[in-house]
Amino acid sequence: MKIVVVFLSAILMVSTTNASLPSEVMQTNKKVYDIAEIGVRDLIVDVRIKGLTKTLESTSNLGNLTDVYFRVFWNITRNIKYIKLEGLPEGFLEIKNQLKQLIIPHLNYIKPMPVEKQFSGIPLKGTKEGVFTGPIDDKKNNLNGTIQVRLNHNGVIEKVVKSLSGGVFQNEIEYNNEKKRYYVEKFITENTVNNIKTRVVSDISYTRVNGFLLPEKINLKTKMTQLFGKKLSKEGITSNVIFSDYQINTGRPQKVILDLRKK
Repeated sequence: MKIVVVFLSAILMVSTTNASLPSEVMQTNKKVYDIAEIGVRDLIVDVRIKGLTKTLESTSNLGNLTDVYFRVFWNITRNIKYIKLEGLPEGFLEIKNQLKQLIIPHLNYIKPMPVEKQFSGIPLKGTKEGVFTGPIDDKKNNLNGTIQVRLNHNGVIEKVVKSLSGGVFQNEIEYNNEKKRYYVEKFITENTVNNIKTRVVSDISYTRVNGFLLPEKINLKTKMTQLFGKKLSKEGITSNVIFSDYQINTGRPQKVILDLRKK
């Protein structure tokens, strides 16, 4: 069974007040597949973006590169993670920090972000059955507008639309289920800004590691369309993200994180 649901992408999260969410929305936390609730205390995983090494070689002064990838150390219990960028020379901290941002949204397929963080500080109120709306007034990031959250008949978030001064942002997800817990199979982001609509479709495949369901590969396809005036349509821009060499419940992530704090 598949269910279409929608979540906020990381770039659209805002924080205004410490408003609490309606209990109906909070129920989503209990319905998604969360490895923290079924025995995963920590993990290590390598994440590669296809073509990243070649792109860095041709567009930067980093020299000859062999294999650039991200190694993630994650204390799941405390939800603390450290991302180490492998394959680059010493230094170049600004470039490394920018590159790390590329994979952060994809890590939500390993462990879902709680809804209270996705909708942090937004005072949602029910307008009719299964539909909740609220204002967005984020002075720090200069974002103003409204948000609408819709639940389906199973009580799972079905749709989220944010109408902001800078454009309209919408995310859709197709979920499959594992023992009545839902995990993401397809994530669709559609943003309309300044007459340009950008649509990104992510298809996620999974593998089992020690019995736990974890992402193995994400195929991404991007299409850009100009809505008015001279028509512009760019599609077929594809990429993929590969997860490999999972290590579960070794205790190493906490040690790595503690060692970093001592430096």
